[in-house]
Amino acid sequence: MSMIEWVKKENKKNLVLFIHGLKGGLDSWEFDHSISFPKLVSEEKDLAEIFDIACFNYFTNFTNAYGHAKSAWRRFFGSTNKLTKNLPVDELSELLITELDITLSEYESIIIIAHSMGGLITKDCILKKVKEDGQRKITGFISLAVPHSGALLAKLPLLISSNAQLVDLNVLSDTTDPVSYTHLRAHETCAAL
Repeated sequence: MSMIEWVKKENKKNLVLFIHGLKGGLDSWEFDHSISFPKLVSEEKDLAEIFDIACFNYFTNFTNAYGHAKSAWRRFFGSTNKLTKNLPVDELSELLITELDITLSEYESIIIIAHSMGGLITKDCILKKVKEDGQRKITGFISLAVPHSGALLAKLPLLISSNAQLVDLNVLSDTTDPVSYTHLRAHETCAAL
């Protein structure tokens, strides 16, 4: 089951890959049902000659309860083959790596346009790929409204939800600031002694 949804696939050597954020989906990129950012890029003549266009579409919901309710509903009335669990950024970046290595392996160059949490997924993926194999495939990364340092607003919903994605969006989380978070935990441990 691929998490890649194609906007335009003509077997070009290059790809523009869109990755949505928290509470997003393919509709994150839409103005209305007939106009979307990926579609506009695919129709731009100079870009259309060089790039295929796709979206990495992962499951995300604001609360775990809503996600579980939808899953139970689907189990009762039929299933889709989509993953319906709020996975943390680390696991989503692993899924993205799998897509890059398998589904998108034929591309020489990939430019990623990511929004919000999609940027954190992309950043984690790039860092892992650099350690793993020197990462040469992702040649561009455009981050739109990505909370690279975390988002204070992510703390409020955590009062009612244990959503792993909200935890990752927090300021000083392992995802947004792994060095400071580890340092803070070490400091708290020393202070407790």
